[in-house]
Amino acid sequence: MGESKMEGDGVVSARKHKNKIKSRYKKMLKRCEKKGIDSVTENSDGYKYLMRIMGVIDGVRNDEYEMGILSENVFSEIKGSEVFYSKCQMTSKLLEDLLPYSNDKDFMEFAQPFTENLRPIFTDRVASHILQTIITESFRRYRKVVSESGSDDKQCVSLLDTIQKISGFALNNLDSFIWGSSSNHIIRTILNVLSGHAVKSNISGNAKLDTPSEFQTILIKFANSIINHSQFQDFCYETVTSGLLQTLSVALKDVENGNKALIRKIVKQNKEQPPELRDEQNEPFLRLIEVILEVAEIKQFSKVYKTFFSNNLKELSVSKAGNFAVQKLIKNCTDKDLFETIFDELNPVGEDILLMKNTGVLLELAQGCLKYKTKQGEFVKLMLRILKCEKTLNEDSDITPLTCCMVTSDKFDAEAMKMNLHGTLIVQAMLNFGKPIKIINSLLNMETKHLLQIISDPRGCHIVDAFVQSPTVGEKSRDRLFKKLLGSYTELATSKHGSRSLDAIWSGITTKNRVILMDELKERESEVTANQFGKLFASKNFLYNFRRNRDEWIKRDKTLETTKKCFADIVPAKRPKLDE
Repeated sequence: MGESKMEGDGVVSARKHKNKIKSRYKKMLKRCEKKGIDSVTENSDGYKYLMRIMGVIDGVRNDEYEMGILSENVFSEIKGSEVFYSKCQMTSKLLEDLLPYSNDKDFMEFAQPFTENLRPIFTDRVASHILQTIITESFRRYRKVVSESGSDDKQCVSLLDTIQKISGFALNNLDSFIWGSSSNHIIRTILNVLSGHAVKSNISGNAKLDTPSEFQTILIKFANSIINHSQFQDFCYETVTSGLLQTLSVALKDVENGNKALIRKIVKQNKEQPPELRDEQNEPFLRLIEVILEVAEIKQFSKVYKTFFSNNLKELSVSKAGNFAVQKLIKNCTDKDLFETIFDELNPVGEDILLMKNTGVLLELAQGCLKYKTKQGEFVKLMLRILKCEKTLNEDSDITPLTCCMVTSDKFDAEAMKMNLHGTLIVQAMLNFGKPIKIINSLLNMETKHLLQIISDPRGCHIVDAFVQSPTVGEKSRDRLFKKLLGSYTELATSKHGSRSLDAIWSGITTKNRVILMDELKERESEVTANQFGKLFASKNFLYNFRRNRDEWIKRDKTLETTKKCFADIVPAKRPKLDE
């Protein structure tokens, strides 16, 4: 009876999902009809076929072989109508998904009609996405062919020609395309490919890929045309064109002196009367400055700071839009003296930063103090002050939980703690400071139930990693943490995030303490192994073997620890990264 009900529910659910898909496709068809595409009469058979493909594609999306067969069938079916189907949102998305799985012959035949008549594609809201995929896919295939057959391969030359043809057309028509949303995004894709960033990514994202020398030549031509454009100043303040400048600055990052002219012009044009960065109307310019901070060299970085941030940090750090730029400024600062200047300017407005919930600024200050080994004591005093716990009787007990929750002592409820991501990351940073005694004492002086609440939280559990791995937290402190949690290890082992904390504790204790911990878990072994997280911990650390042959388990653990120490002497331990 139960099985039948379940089967019935599954059929109903599948039917509802199918009807939902059909409904969505019908809406898309209507949009296509409004654009003047006769999707019902002349090409009705083609649309019906593509709709059937859409119904099955989700089931084979993870199967490269099946996707290859689908793409071959689809591109054979629509041959001669590639551009037509690319202009309808419904079918365009399907073609975009299938292009990466097409064979080389089908791909080149599909791309050809696009490159023969580029202008209408550049301005089409839907088909422009297909052209972007053609550009990035051409680059991916080009790199693959070069690695396998060399750059003289016929296929390689054809792919390179496709990219250069589209790039050249965009460059020659820059004035026409730079303001249009669809064409602007195509130009961004071109810049990403020319620079080796085949997909949109931030600075710390995908590594730059090698590109042919011709690409850098075209990229520099794009840069010169954009930077010397008569409307360059307007580019900085419009969302679409600011996005293009952001992409260009990332593209030029690995070109020698690539961003020098771009940054120099931005600084020069705004030096006399810098824009009000707190004004939300200037957000496109602010986002551009954020990217500039990521790619600027030391001298350029200093000029950007002096022009847009000096004596303006207090106001920016408490503003809704400006605080993100302040975070980027601190994060990308590579000069210790400049960081100290920034810290001193922001220190007095710590309370306002917390009040506005711009806690990311405080996190960047904490990580900067750790990075440069400076102002660490002042940062702890700053946190004590803004959390209103420097004059309380429980100063040493309060700073860690208050920082974790990012609330002041007068609003703190220990029974209902809500972890703040930035707060827990700040605690991790402070545990790695040169003298983290206040943070250590605060953690160890908490009531056990409140400590468990923190280290069983998805954000708070990483604090234990920092506590155990920090080079400035001593053996005695780690031992105190272990003893404080005695009697609570079953609770930790059977909790999703508590078990993470338990793994960290386990990695930092001696065999003697591990035996004590295993004795505790052994007493409630059935409860531990009945839980998926507890079962995993018990399996990893051989709880069953411990119960059967305690002495053998101890001998084995000591051997493992000795081996671990030997390798630690050969491979130096790295400073742990803060979990984000």
